[in-house]
Amino acid sequence: ELHGLVHADAATGLRDLARQLDAGRRRNATSRYVDDLGILVEELRRRRAERRAPLLVILHELDAFALQPRQTLLYVLLDA
Repeated sequence: ELHGLVHADAATGLRDLARQLDAGRRRNATSRYVDDLGILVEELRRRRAERRAPLLVILHELDAFALQPRQTLLYVLLDA
């Protein structure tokens, strides 16, 4: 669950989403953006390969995410 007004940019949103998905297994406080993105992509691929239930991400205030200059997080989520 992400909120466009709380997660001011894609990096913050991705960091929190990775924390929620990873539940502290691999991610640590010094994880980089690319590490967090890897956790998200890996989870999406794993779910697809195992034919598990899709990943449901709730985006509150979607327009706040869409107004950001780089929308990597939205591209990853919507392209999955």
